[in-house]
Amino acid sequence: MANAGNACDLSTKKFRHVFECTRLKLMLIK
Repeated sequence: MANAGNACDLSTKKFRHVFECTRLKLMLIK
């Protein structure tokens, strides 16, 4: 899952990707 966070930073410009990344972060927080 750590890789997912890094990928999010790399694709911050992609709005859709950011949305998915946010979902992953929410899952990690829970």
